[in-house]
Formats: sequence, structure tokens, C-alpha cells
Amino acid sequence: METRKLLETWSATHSRPDSPALEDAANILQRMPFEIEPQAYLDLDAKFHRALVKAADNVVVDALMSSLHDSIRGYTTLCASMTDDWEDVRIRLQKEHELILDAFLRGQHGSAANLVAEHIDNYYNHARISERGNELRSPY
Repeated sequence: METRKLLETWSATHSRPDSPALEDAANILQRMPFEIEPQAYLDLDAKFHRALVKAADNVVVDALMSSLHDSIRGYTTLCASMTDDWEDVRIRLQKEHELILDAFLRGQHGSAANLVAEHIDNYYNHARISERGNELRSPY
């Protein structure tokens, strides 16, 4: 979780508001409300976050994020399976995604980084997964 948060917040602080990747993120975001099944939603979620990382236009950070894809996917899926209120979680995630994208598009780097960090923390904390390993230990 910490590695993911580091890469995504770094990307938020170095993103270009005019990056074509943010248009991709916006298109993905428009499709997300129609995916109510956790796995389908989380597939789009991963694409959305990857597009945000691409907005920083750093091939090394993008490659690192890509290498974490399977681990992140497994972990987000596990988190979804641990929640008994997926619909509420999905709606909250969607709202957070909208705020994050808006901050990226406005070039509000600090705000975007904070929103991304809170978004990641909130999702994992909701599923009661601690980076200290109380229930599960994040592999990244």
C-alpha cells in the first residue's frame, strides 16, 4: 500500500493538466458508475489510477506502477470481498475519483496528492486491513 501511495502521490505532484492521459481517466470515470459488480468496477478503477500515473509522463514511475498491477488488483479485490457494503463503498470511491480527477485537471498538485493518499488509505482502512499486519500485510 505504501509503495502504491508513494508512486501515485508523486505522479499527482508532477502531473500535467493538459496530459492526454487525463482525458483517458475522464472517459474511464464516466464508465465506472455503470459497473456495479466489484471486479468489473475494480478493473476500471485500476485503469483510472494507471491513467493518473501516466499524466506525470515518467516512464520509470509508470513501469513501477505497471509491475505492481497484479499485486494491487489482488489486494483491491480482497478488500472488496471483506466489505459488506460494497454499494456504499463504490459510490464513495466514485465521488473520490471525481474530486481527484478535478484536482489533476486544475493543476492543483498538492490537493491532488492529498486526495489520492486519502483515497488509498480510506479504501484499505474500510476493509480493516492494516499496513502493520493486524489482519493482513500489504505485499507492496
